[in-house]
Amino acid sequence: MTTALDDHDDLDRISKLPESTLHHIQSFLTFKNIVQLSVLSKTWKQVSIYQPNLTFDSHFFRFNSCIIADRDQNIWVRCPNRMQDKFRQSCVFIDQILRPFREQGLNVNKFELDMFIFDLDWLSYIDQWIQQAINQNVRELTLWFGWLFPPQYIYPLPVFILLAKSVVTLKLKRCKLPSVDRYFKTNLSSLKKLFLRQVELSDDLPQDIFDLTLSYCKGMSSLRISDPVKLKKLEVNQNYNLENVYIDASSLVEVKFTGENLKIFDIKKCPALENLHLNIVWGNNNNNNNNKVTISSCSLKFLKIKMQWYPPSIIEINAPNLSEFTYFGHAPELSLNAPSLESCLFDLGVDNEYITPEYSSHLKEIEFLSNFNHCRNVNLSCQNVKLLMVPKGVRDVRVSPLPNVEKLKITIRGDKTLETNEELMDSLFWISPRSEIFGKVVTRHRLSTYIFKFFKDETVSENEFVAIAHPAVSTDRIEEDL
Repeated sequence: MTTALDDHDDLDRISKLPESTLHHIQSFLTFKNIVQLSVLSKTWKQVSIYQPNLTFDSHFFRFNSCIIADRDQNIWVRCPNRMQDKFRQSCVFIDQILRPFREQGLNVNKFELDMFIFDLDWLSYIDQWIQQAINQNVRELTLWFGWLFPPQYIYPLPVFILLAKSVVTLKLKRCKLPSVDRYFKTNLSSLKKLFLRQVELSDDLPQDIFDLTLSYCKGMSSLRISDPVKLKKLEVNQNYNLENVYIDASSLVEVKFTGENLKIFDIKKCPALENLHLNIVWGNNNNNNNNKVTISSCSLKFLKIKMQWYPPSIIEINAPNLSEFTYFGHAPELSLNAPSLESCLFDLGVDNEYITPEYSSHLKEIEFLSNFNHCRNVNLSCQNVKLLMVPKGVRDVRVSPLPNVEKLKITIRGDKTLETNEELMDSLFWISPRSEIFGKVVTRHRLSTYIFKFFKDETVSENEFVAIAHPAVSTDRIEEDL
């Protein structure tokens, strides 16, 4: 005969899960939630005490409660005494959490410290917490700091962090690395993933990791990644002072790069590279004469390039197996070897005030598009319909750039006169005389969208065209139709 207690035990199936599974569940919870769970049963209390994923963030420290509003001055003011009290309470609690691991020799899987530092005297406590986590063989270490006093100060990373052989994933924000060239290569032997944000760097980086992310870092003027390395994924985002990038890595599969005013971007001899995304902001056109982007990879399949303002003097692409290519920005001088390329998208979206006489002559666009005559599908997108209207004088003396393209898709953002623009239709059929031509107009804020199909009406005249407009119900339907 079953009792009510037995029925209650059957309902509590979560507590009967393996301890490793319960720890995984707790890794998605805050400390407040974990403490609340610890009172449910002896199992949850035991699991909470030996939780190997430790996260101490703003929800834990609650420094926001130490900042009050000064209504007379209309500013926010911090209360130093209240902050010190909060920090002392946090120190006691963190020590209680770490003590069982230290006394019983248990391993810490994840240690995350995300906090603002208001007093330099706190640094010694922070060093002790990190040291204890490393002593317990921590695998994932995240140190995410913010500073209000002094605002320009960054956390001086202790040398013992760079001697942690158990660390597999290291994430740092607002830290200064000590002697990177001396320690990184020999002592972080297990490191596979490195994420650095607002970190002071030298030109030397670790060679034995699989995943590297550099964001808003200072001090590195040149990035060079070459064999022998095990790197598979590289992401570089807005690193100050970075001017030259050289990549020659046989294991690299994916690269994402965002930066400003580069002089050289050279990536080649990367036999495993499949995805490459470039987003580069170039300065004044007069300073870009010596700038160059070189991409060479036999395995590259997907390439996306965004050049803001003025492009470099030349872009060289050697990618025999490239299947998809996307380009945003002014038309550059392009040297392309991509015989397998089937689909490409070009967004020539520039504001009217940046259309220079040289640009409006369309010669650069014509030369640029002629590189893609072997593609089946070409997509053109722009904000100003004039960018697609090649003057008759130019059409009379130049050869059509896309005579072999099967399907040409046009997207105009904000111009609803597409179906009545005869000059545009003449220009489109000159650009790609043999293809099916579709047009899409997306009004401001995407409130309404229109579909057009252009075709020659042979019953009228060889040089006259008719546009049929199809208002679309939804964006999904639009994409299916196109």
